[in-house]
Amino acid sequence: MVGSNRVIFFPRIAAGLILISALGGWAQAACAGLTDEVSTEKPNIVVILADDLGWGAVGYHSDFGETPNIDQFVASGIELDRFYVAPMCSPTRAGLLTGRYPIRFGLARAVIPPQRNFGLPVTERMLPELLAEAVSHELASMLQAGNYDAVKLLLEPVQPVDIAEAIGNLPANLQAIAFRLLSKDEAISVYEYLDAATQQSLLSLLRSGEMREVVEEMSPDDRARLFEELPAKVVRQLLSELSPDERKVTAELLGYSAETAGRLMTTEYVALKENQTAAVALEIVRRRARDTETIYSLYVTDAERRLTGILSLRDLVTADPQARIGDVMTEEVLSV
Repeated sequence: MVGSNRVIFFPRIAAGLILISALGGWAQAACAGLTDEVSTEKPNIVVILADDLGWGAVGYHSDFGETPNIDQFVASGIELDRFYVAPMCSPTRAGLLTGRYPIRFGLARAVIPPQRNFGLPVTERMLPELLAEAVSHELASMLQAGNYDAVKLLLEPVQPVDIAEAIGNLPANLQAIAFRLLSKDEAISVYEYLDAATQQSLLSLLRSGEMREVVEEMSPDDRARLFEELPAKVVRQLLSELSPDERKVTAELLGYSAETAGRLMTTEYVALKENQTAAVALEIVRRRARDTETIYSLYVTDAERRLTGILSLRDLVTADPQARIGDVMTEEVLSV
């Protein structure tokens, strides 16, 4: 059974324990044909590898040590107790990432020191690539057969960045069909992850009305990068279809020279003042979070909107509510 709350354990001797948690995204999509149960969430695959953890060093195998959290994972997950990995970390990682015996790469008996210049061949395909290829092949087959309900089910648990990769691997005519099957909100997220060539292809294949809202909802800096790659006539047409506010900010970014900080910057950020308290600043962040590209880095500006400091969201949340932002921020910032 495939589900977003599953934890799979590979017990190992000497080198440690591997936990594969939150099985989802490509893995769920790749296994969709094996089960009717596919999570509607969009989890990631999390791999936790503990080196030098022996078979008996966990609570669910012996009373040598107490490992209550791992024991709880085992109780609610799956333990593969007939599968073993290598007694050293480098071979273990090679086998886990490729699904092949580490001896194929000469990694069966030793750890790779930091100063050595060998490891997995760069031509070796690893687990994430294999999962992506499996889904891309399945996606193309379903689209060619016109099985659009199956396409929606296949992509349902997949992250937008991975959907973008799958669409980018399709022939141009199938790219447009797959993109149309996405919901409006998902299409906006996926479009920003597509490479410039695929973005341009979709713009030319889909009617302007279909793409207007997608382009409108893109973050300003991503939109500016897209427009850089398009013919001037197409850019003028798209600019004319933007709302006045989005047209203004996009034109402002395009006014900077290519490869400069101005052209690459985002205009969607949270600006704070030095004399504000942490409580007031946190309320500002809450109010503006939905309309801001990122809130994890917060910028402090003076009356002329010049940068005077920066602080992380973590610093703000952990600060005393009555502390001044000027006392919490970091003044040593890099700027151009």
